[in-house]
Amino acid sequence: MLNKMAISLTYFNGTGRAEATRLALVLGDIEFEDIRINYDPNQWESQKKDFPLDQLPILKYNDTIFTQSAAQLRFAGRLANLYPIDPVRQLAVDEITEILLDILNKAPQSDDIKKKKRLREEYTEKHIKKSLAYVEQRIISHDCIWSAGSNISIAGMYTSFRCATYCSLGRQISVCF
Repeated sequence: MLNKMAISLTYFNGTGRAEATRLALVLGDIEFEDIRINYDPNQWESQKKDFPLDQLPILKYNDTIFTQSAAQLRFAGRLANLYPIDPVRQLAVDEITEILLDILNKAPQSDDIKKKKRLREEYTEKHIKKSLAYVEQRIISHDCIWSAGSNISIAGMYTSFRCATYCSLGRQISVCF
């Protein structure tokens, strides 16, 4: 059993890569310290050296720090009973979660705003629409509303959160991430 307040999650003061983990912990009634850092690009360069791999989020359990948001989400999902026990259901949950994470990780970057917009519009047409259509088909094939089974799972939370991020306020997907 976990000790009270043994978990802390550190991320920027926004949703991003930590929000699904936060949500899993809250839904599971898992006590944790939610540490939010105000992002200032001028200060981040000097701050990031304090974190493993120079990045966030980090999840601390007792005195051990863990990186990688997908691993943190699975950990929180297991604690909160939002991650299936059945290995095939785990595979279904992981597949959907990883597809959505790939969309974020592979998003084109550029310092040139016009170029970035063009690259992301192309990325939306060539990759995102195909990936989201596949996720939709997987959800349908699982005959469920929670992405990977009959109970809410981290895949359902992650799908809802990511799709809301990609499509927020009815804007084009390419400008939402």
